[in-house]
Amino acid sequence: MPLVAQMMRLAPDAGDPLYVETFLRCKVAEHAKGRHYDLVWQLDDARQGEMWAAWTDGRAPETVLLLPDCPGHNGKSGKDEEACTLFARHPGPHSYDLDDPEVEALSRAPGYRRLSEEIDALVSAWRQNVQGNQ
Repeated sequence: MPLVAQMMRLAPDAGDPLYVETFLRCKVAEHAKGRHYDLVWQLDDARQGEMWAAWTDGRAPETVLLLPDCPGHNGKSGKDEEACTLFARHPGPHSYDLDDPEVEALSRAPGYRRLSEEIDALVSAWRQNVQGNQ
């Protein structure tokens, strides 16, 4: 488990080692060949960047890298604004231009709309409570 050892050496309180060894999935736009990356830990101070696992085709994840965040934003404002969740100088499009098939499937699942509405109402009530206490 050299990848977990690297991660623990860089940030002893970092994430879930089991995830790192079993569930990594490349976050860069779909590509058949080349280097693959998945976020393994978000640091407390995002200005330092984030920890990413990296691997090449046909090999297990082999490296943990500390990479700066991508500065990309979609140019929208308010609720529609999105920052790229990848690392600086990543290949391919920004994360906000990608479709994640798992997220798409979840958003079509029964009950998703109701859950989304309940969460929106909860967040709205929380914000009103916080503003009322100021």
